[in-house]
Amino acid sequence: MEAKKWYNAIMIPTQKIYSFLISLLLALTPLTSSAQSSLEIEGDQPGIWVNDNLAIGDITVTSKTVDTIQGTFVIKNKSSNSFGDLHAQVALYEPEPTVEPNTVVQDTARLLDRTILPDTITLLPNEEKTIPFVFSPIALPLHTYRLRVQTFTSQGQMLTWDNIPIEFGNSDVQFLTVDSGLVLTSSFPKGVPSLNGVNVDPNSDIRIGYTIHNPTAKSIIATPVLTSYIFDIGGKVAGTTTSDAVSLQPNETKEGEMKIRTMSIPTAYYSMLRLASDSGAPISSIAEFRWVVKGASGKIVFAHLKNLVDTKALLEVGIVGPADRETSVTATLTASILDSNKEVGVVTSNQTLLDSVGMSVLTLDIPLNTALSQPSAHLILKDDAGKVLDEYGVAFTGSSQNTATPSPVEAPKQDKSYAAGRIAIILAILSMGIALVVWIRIRKPVLLVCIAISGALFAGIYHNVRANEGIQVGSVAGTRGGLFAVMTIRQPLHDNQVPYDARSIPVDFTMVYAHCNNRTDNGEFRVLHRRGGGKDALVGSVYYNGDISTLKITSPFAMDGAIPGDEAKYFQELIPLTKFDTVLAGSPCGEHLCPISNSFTGKLAVDSKLKNTTIVFLAYNNRHGEALELTAYYTWANFILPSSDLAIVKTGPSTLEIGKPLRYILTVTNPGPAAASNIVVKDPVPAGLTFNPSASSLVCKLTGQRVTCSIPKLAADATRTFILWFTSGPPTATCTANTISNTASVSSDNPDPIADNNSSTVTTNTTCPVPVTVNLLINGSKTPAPVSVNTPITHSWASTNADTCAATGDWTGSKVVTGSEVTTPITSKTYTYTITCTNTASGRTGTDTASIAVNALAGDANKAPVAVATIGLNGGVGSSTVTVQQGVPVQVTLGAEGSSDPDGWTAATKGVSTGGKCEWNSDLNQGSPTYEQAIQNPPTPASCNISLGSLTFNDAPGSYTYQLLKITDAAGATSNSGAATVIVTDGPTPTPSPILNVAPTTPPNNGGFEETR
Repeated sequence: MEAKKWYNAIMIPTQKIYSFLISLLLALTPLTSSAQSSLEIEGDQPGIWVNDNLAIGDITVTSKTVDTIQGTFVIKNKSSNSFGDLHAQVALYEPEPTVEPNTVVQDTARLLDRTILPDTITLLPNEEKTIPFVFSPIALPLHTYRLRVQTFTSQGQMLTWDNIPIEFGNSDVQFLTVDSGLVLTSSFPKGVPSLNGVNVDPNSDIRIGYTIHNPTAKSIIATPVLTSYIFDIGGKVAGTTTSDAVSLQPNETKEGEMKIRTMSIPTAYYSMLRLASDSGAPISSIAEFRWVVKGASGKIVFAHLKNLVDTKALLEVGIVGPADRETSVTATLTASILDSNKEVGVVTSNQTLLDSVGMSVLTLDIPLNTALSQPSAHLILKDDAGKVLDEYGVAFTGSSQNTATPSPVEAPKQDKSYAAGRIAIILAILSMGIALVVWIRIRKPVLLVCIAISGALFAGIYHNVRANEGIQVGSVAGTRGGLFAVMTIRQPLHDNQVPYDARSIPVDFTMVYAHCNNRTDNGEFRVLHRRGGGKDALVGSVYYNGDISTLKITSPFAMDGAIPGDEAKYFQELIPLTKFDTVLAGSPCGEHLCPISNSFTGKLAVDSKLKNTTIVFLAYNNRHGEALELTAYYTWANFILPSSDLAIVKTGPSTLEIGKPLRYILTVTNPGPAAASNIVVKDPVPAGLTFNPSASSLVCKLTGQRVTCSIPKLAADATRTFILWFTSGPPTATCTANTISNTASVSSDNPDPIADNNSSTVTTNTTCPVPVTVNLLINGSKTPAPVSVNTPITHSWASTNADTCAATGDWTGSKVVTGSEVTTPITSKTYTYTITCTNTASGRTGTDTASIAVNALAGDANKAPVAVATIGLNGGVGSSTVTVQQGVPVQVTLGAEGSSDPDGWTAATKGVSTGGKCEWNSDLNQGSPTYEQAIQNPPTPASCNISLGSLTFNDAPGSYTYQLLKITDAAGATSNSGAATVIVTDGPTPTPSPILNVAPTTPPNNGGFEETR
């Protein structure tokens, strides 16, 4: 200890001198490296997570077929630290939609398909690599799409991306559009909810409601296939459901619903709905639905051994919190490293606040007392009362001699700063001795000063190089005394979605850090925030001294435009923090590094001044009033603004003819700065019109007399278009032109700083269509003179504003809009002719009617037929008079053989067979005949005969006459009523009924009855 005090007394002041001289030397030294890449950070969406140290660019397609894309991209590490365990994804996104009538307009940048490259990427400082890829997307129609390359951490956190347009696909493929939403309950709105909003029970059903629209001109059969994946970089399949095939006619829309069973593992998942053709090939897909399976009070999801060397193991553990979103639990995690089931290292984390929103990831640095050959881990999660929440065991492959590839977040190697400091002091003393000898021999002060400065610089550089050599790991910068910090933000979880609240509720975030210090048991952590290219500003400090602490506001450092006290506009006081221990039980620091892993959780209030903010951590180590500065591993986040300046523009026709359909196009844009949630567009139905949902956008529904279009989210700088169609009835005869003024509005859950652009009005002047007129003449007159039969007559007509005409009445068929026609009437009567002409565009019609009397020729008057009726009994010859017995059934036939027509039964215009008929009083009504049965166009009188079947006459004895037959010829003349007579006589004497007398019941007396006659 005395040696260390002596070391501190000498080394700390000289270190500051060395640091100053080194900084001066570096500032005066020109840069000689030319390895800097020209790649820049790129991204086409605001709020994109961008890592200042990593860039993607130069995406090149080397070959392409109708179903495969091959190419390369360049990734550049622009920092002085290493990146390891990076993952890359190549994806195709839908292009901007083209708005056409009666089509469904999808969200922009819709994910169509993606692939994860199988190999991870490791980058040394300032290293640039060209990465090849092969991508075989789902079958797509030939179109220009977006090819996007993205990089992720092993936890699925996106780092950066770039994309290029690419023409790809097969011209034979038809693209079905899909509008789908995740539905958990009947009250849950359709749409794609965010991960933070969906918590479902394990082993339960999730219902996916979908709507499929076929905008093509041919029939298509598609099968919905719903697949769920565990949300990690590998996208492990968690389950698949296939629905019945759906047959879609051209321009047809159908709705359906699917169910998929959730897993029992409480973690984050996503589902993707695809459509397969009748051959099984995929033809379309939609973006992901995200959801989280609820945990119990707390559960360990995974344990991953990130690094293993002789003396330590770096373990990464994922934990989920309670199921209830309003509940959180404070827990500690104890991890034991075993070798052949023997414990060789153990560490317990500090208390961690767990909630139901996603997953917390802890990194534990576990010292080992021996090398490992068969490593495994046993983990126990306990709440603050000591209750065991979950246990987890996992075995690992390899050994400590087979070291895994280090990740960027790696614990430091053996500290060499102490030894380096002693060597530096020796070098400094030697330099001073050489300077003293030179002074004695040469006596030149300038030379003495140069030698002394050079020696000091050499000693300082050597100390810094050797000291930093042990701790320059990943993005951890050099420190003093072996102190280092590794920090990362665990919230937001992934996928660019920084959590925020539209009602200005502070954002929840979690800081996870590890520190190591072999020289003190007290210290201080501070959170700094940097805006754009400005300087750092201290906005909060975390003090840990063994007591519960709070994060409080302090005055800022220099910042562009900063005013002391200004930080109150950005931050508010955060929640109390859990206790931070500096020394773990069973892990004394001694002369070696003492790894500690801690975390704290706070709340951050965001407003318009906190955009694209970088969070940087600096650690301060206090010992006896001495401050040792430490530049920590920094992390970053874009805290997206909660406000969204939604705007709507409505377009429609300036004039509209009454009776024609009316189309409005509503374009909603979100200039930002934040993504908008639960967007609602409202448009009242214009008076006198009717909403047509089948031709309008699928998300637009009629409620009362108002159309409402709802979508769950609209990203910043994104646009969504809605199409509304309205119809009206045909114009009335007294059509009146008027004006339609219609206003559409848009709103969301987010505050909107500019309300003036939230509504848009279109004024349309309606006009009455030109009426249709038609004039019909017979023989050139509206009142033509009568003509005789077989005399030709001429029909002539003319119409205006019509494009089609049709005839009814005594003539039929389609007619030209203006023309003439000759017909010859063959029957004497009054003929009536009607023609109706139509304008198909306006729907308006015009009708005219004309009549003419046609008389019979002189001396050729038509004569009425003569009806003669007979009755035949039991198949005998018919007679005008028959006799039957009362109550005795007989077979009855009615005959007309004796009937005739004086003009000839088969005469062309006057006969019975050429348009006439026979009519029978078949129910033998004795009053006025009712003629229930008719024989049309009978070729002979006998053809009129009919059979009445078996009849029984129960009338009293006597004579009865029936009016049976009436005949009408083709010219309309009616015959007399043909009659026949039925004589009813008394029936046969009835046989008396048997009389049953009661007799003894003893046989053979017929069971107690006997028959007496």
